[in-house]
Amino acid sequence: GMRDRLSCDPNFFFKLGAEITIDEFITLFVNVAVRGNPLTWNVSEQLATACQMFTAAINDTLIVYFLAPTKASAGKKPEI
Repeated sequence: GMRDRLSCDPNFFFKLGAEITIDEFITLFVNVAVRGNPLTWNVSEQLATACQMFTAAINDTLIVYFLAPTKASAGKKPEI
């Protein structure tokens, strides 16, 4: 679980935070570039952006979690 990943990678939370922060900025930047000024967005545009950001945060969390090393995977050769 989480303790296993933290014991193998002490920077796990930094990597998770960095991944989520970068992706949230990218998502917000793209939405502002496409939709214009956020102050002029209607409710559906605000909800669409919020859903994209929420989904991106969940995806980033899962990607970082599942790709983090564990004690069981430390001695294995990569499967390709």
